[in-house]
Amino acid sequence: MKTKSIGIFAVMLQTMITASALAAYTQVSDVISGGGQEVNSTNYVLIGTVGQPVAGDPVTIGSYTNQSGFWNIRTADRIAPASLIFTLPGTNTTLTIPITTLTATDAHGVTGFYISETPTPPDPWGAGWVPNNPGSVVSLGTGPRTFYVWARDEAGNLSNGAMATSDIISRFLTVAFAGSGGSTITSSPAGINCSNGSSTDCTALFDVNAPVTLTATPDWYAALYGWSGTDDAPGLSGIVSMGTDKSATATFGAASNARITTAPGIPYGKIGDAYTAATTGATIEAREILFTEDLTFNQASVIYNLYGGYGPGFSAPAATDYSDIKGALTVKNGTLKVRNIRVHP
Repeated sequence: MKTKSIGIFAVMLQTMITASALAAYTQVSDVISGGGQEVNSTNYVLIGTVGQPVAGDPVTIGSYTNQSGFWNIRTADRIAPASLIFTLPGTNTTLTIPITTLTATDAHGVTGFYISETPTPPDPWGAGWVPNNPGSVVSLGTGPRTFYVWARDEAGNLSNGAMATSDIISRFLTVAFAGSGGSTITSSPAGINCSNGSSTDCTALFDVNAPVTLTATPDWYAALYGWSGTDDAPGLSGIVSMGTDKSATATFGAASNARITTAPGIPYGKIGDAYTAATTGATIEAREILFTEDLTFNQASVIYNLYGGYGPGFSAPAATDYSDIKGALTVKNGTLKVRNIRVHP
């Protein structure tokens, strides 16, 4: 019995001496060969094994930590990325800021970066990570802006954060409506999406010196009469160069959808507007379009002619050309003569 104890002690001593002499990692529990994946460190390679160490405190040797449980890449690597360097230009004239430097080191490789304007560390397995250096960040506003960055490795270890500040110089563009009949004003690049009567999305930031194209959309009965505050105004668009903060106004008015023959140069967007302005015996001519309105003819002892189907420039209509009215047409007083008009409920 005494001899057996001395033998066991000798085996244990030999194992300890061998481990010390090799200065390498020693797995102090049974392993099952042929499974798992390769795990590397500076002083060992663990290949094709699944280890089940005894439960208890982690065992750390060098840069390797062995946690209780089966080998897993997330538990095998406990060393977070280090040497994170993040720099931005001191000033920038666009909302998109090029990244000057973004690097980090990790024994197993950096697998992602997370950039935010808030200092809260991210979930290493959450959304928002990019696999490589993104090259640029997008600011949510102007003036001095601070950005925070973290690096992640394949095991989900999160580096300490780094921060950098850039002073963003951009320009404000504000749009407005004038006249009547305006519907919306939008911009390209996006930013302006302004509806008449609302202040929402009527002011936006744009890059310094960038050209911004504004598009005005009138209501169905109106037309764009022109722009003010723009550098150019082709068609329905106004082009603004953002060298400074700018304001642009779109002026709307009645479209030439209807007219009175006694004053053909005055445009009316609606048949009802022409009727209100007409005098007895007048002829109202309407374009070959869809008029969405309810009409009530109620002036006593007045004779009107309502002729439709006219083409662009009020060219004479053919017998098959019509003006369509979506709504009600009611004659309460007077006399109405109608030609080439169709009414839809």
